[in-house]
Amino acid sequence: VTVTVDETVVAEGIDADTYTKEFTPENVIVTGAKNYDVTVKVTKPVVEIINKAPLNIEVAGTTKHDTYDGKEHSNTEVTVSQLPEGVSVTTKDTVVAKGIDADTYTYNFTPEEVVVTGADNYDVTVKVTAPVVEIIDKKAVEIFVGGTTKTDTYDGQKHSNTEITVDKAPEGVVVTVDETVVAEGINADTYTKEFTPANVIVTGAENYDVTVTVTKPMVEIINKAPLTITVAGTTKTDVYDGKEHSNTEVTVSQLPEGVSVTTKDTVVAKGIDADTYTYNFTPEEVVVAGADNYDVTVEVTAPVVEIITKKPITVEVNGTTKTAVYDGEAHSNSEVVYGDMPEGVAVTLNEGVKAEGIDADTYTRNLTAEDFTVVSANYDVTLAIGDPIVQTITPQKITVSDSGELPYNGEVQTLTIPAEKANGVVSGETLTLTDAGISGQNAGTYTDVNKYSWSVAKADGSDSTGNYTIEVTGQLVITPLPITITADFASKYEGDADPEFTGSITEGELVDENDLGEIKYYRTNDDEEQGTYVDVITAEYTPNDNYVVTVVPNTFVIEDARERMVEVLVTYKVVNGSWNKGGKQDIVHTYNIKIKDIVKLTPPAVGDRPDAGYKAGSWDAVIPETITGDSTDLVFTYTYVPKKGGGGDGDDNDKDDSPKTGDDTPVGLLAALMLSSAFGLGFSLFRRREQE
Repeated sequence: VTVTVDETVVAEGIDADTYTKEFTPENVIVTGAKNYDVTVKVTKPVVEIINKAPLNIEVAGTTKHDTYDGKEHSNTEVTVSQLPEGVSVTTKDTVVAKGIDADTYTYNFTPEEVVVTGADNYDVTVKVTAPVVEIIDKKAVEIFVGGTTKTDTYDGQKHSNTEITVDKAPEGVVVTVDETVVAEGINADTYTKEFTPANVIVTGAENYDVTVTVTKPMVEIINKAPLTITVAGTTKTDVYDGKEHSNTEVTVSQLPEGVSVTTKDTVVAKGIDADTYTYNFTPEEVVVAGADNYDVTVEVTAPVVEIITKKPITVEVNGTTKTAVYDGEAHSNSEVVYGDMPEGVAVTLNEGVKAEGIDADTYTRNLTAEDFTVVSANYDVTLAIGDPIVQTITPQKITVSDSGELPYNGEVQTLTIPAEKANGVVSGETLTLTDAGISGQNAGTYTDVNKYSWSVAKADGSDSTGNYTIEVTGQLVITPLPITITADFASKYEGDADPEFTGSITEGELVDENDLGEIKYYRTNDDEEQGTYVDVITAEYTPNDNYVVTVVPNTFVIEDARERMVEVLVTYKVVNGSWNKGGKQDIVHTYNIKIKDIVKLTPPAVGDRPDAGYKAGSWDAVIPETITGDSTDLVFTYTYVPKKGGGGDGDDNDKDDSPKTGDDTPVGLLAALMLSSAFGLGFSLFRRREQE
């Protein structure tokens, strides 16, 4: 079964609203229901709802500019974002920015002051993004300001000018300058105060954009006052002293405060010699300072004068002392020393005034004023004569010196110093020198000169000794004799006492055999271990400055004691019989060996040749197979024992019932143990015989 409605059943519209279409069962079409008895019931109408569309409107106030003209200006204009067709936006009368004076006037309006029409189909939201602004700009105006010029006459007081001129200032606008804009001064001069628009003060110009132009500065003119100055030169007196004197002093009439008068460097009366010096100067040579406020007139009434008078002086004169050394020639002195003399004074010694001599002595010439010539233009000279002229001739110094070396010989030796070694004898004169010399015995340096006599003769034979001093010096060196003592090589075996060390003088010879005392030889170390000790054997002696002794040391060797050669004697004895080879004499085996050596013993064969009534016996101790160099001398005795009944061992057989070599009976064993123990101790308790 299918159910539809006819085309009249439709709810429709365009604007936002609710549209309803009521319909009846007659408007319902049922098909495919042939098998049904259909009843149609309509329960509710068809409805179409058109909702309002959202609409966001942005409204912004505008900014309007006007120029100040004393009238009110306003702005109500706004801008609106794009609107749908049929929708319009206006603002209420309250939305207005307005004013008269130059300023910025702002009206911040709200969405409630915005009127939207034709927007019934919209859900409107209004957003205000900017206020309405009315800007009234200031009116441009240029004002011209200029300083004035004021004139005064100098009177020592301050004068000033602050007056200005103003042009083209709008009504109600007042123009002044700040307190710094002042032309002022005290002295005669033109005082100009330049100022700038920054110094101009404009009031009542709030509605104007003012440009200030300064047309000229502020000026204060103070004219000079007339002034007449009278200047007169002075007269000055000095005493001549050889230096230049000058006068530049002047007197001046009364001057206003702050004014001073000097003269140029040309205004000077000057001179050196005694005289009167005058300088007539002109007004042009007068320098007036501090008179800038005056119109000056200078009048000169008198010149500058310098008077130099003569000066009395005293000049000290002293003769000198001149020294010469005797040389057989004449020596003289004519030199004097003058005290301080000013320039222009000349004092000289007359010719021929002198002290003179030849031989060593002091020659004096006393001086008087008549001995001098004085020349002076500006001075009245008085001579103060002090010391005389002196010529001293000192003795010539003779020096005689010699030196030499002699080897020490135990005797007093003398170095003779001859006159031929002299220096300082004047040519043509002769020195005689007797007994001058230096003596010494022991090694050393000698400088004491023996007592001597001397004299000097001139070429004509006259005595000249008084014209000399003499110094005789010398040096005798007695050199010590070189001696070399050489120690002998020595050695010993480890554990032995040191041998007696020896040596000898191998170079040089003593003057006296006891000059070095007893020469003893010793070693400088105390080592006792095996080794070679280089240069430890040396010598000691009694020092003697007459000898330079060199000790040549030698080597000491401590050898291994086991390397020492010894003699070991092994003696074999036989009792009550003979050796198998015959004979009863002792058999001695001599072993010359080192202590460390081991040698095998070879005892003689025995036991086969007993005396009558005896039979084979035994050794008194076990004979070892070997011995060492540590062994003592050994003695072994073989004894034949008596036969039975004949003082033998009590039986009739010839069997040797006594212990034998190597027998293991208790007696033999005891002897073997004792002997083994003795060898184990190294026979250290027995006497040794050394092979030297």
